[in-house]
Amino acid sequence: MPGGGAENQETPIETAIREVNEELEIKLLPEKLKQLFEIDNEVIFLAQAGQTKAPRISGEEKERSSTKNIYEPAWVALKDLTTINLMPPEIAQQLLEFIK
Repeated sequence: MPGGGAENQETPIETAIREVNEELEIKLLPEKLKQLFEIDNEVIFLAQAGQTKAPRISGEEKERSSTKNIYEPAWVALKDLTTINLMPPEIAQQLLEFIK
């Protein structure tokens, strides 16, 4: 789940689109994003990306990656969502509750 802060008065949806593009090189359209909920001042969106291959890391996240800080994007099955390290941890459970 890419994340980051707003720049220059961006709306949450504009921020999400920019961050996903910067970190994963996936171009999202505003109409393909649905705001699900907000937790700890983080806005969580569901995105319809139309991409089946695993996303590639790019931008600042690629530059910060090292053997001690690995950021490896991957598609995750819903059943496995609670087994990955999402921050804050409540995100996985709330996502599952919202999607089902």
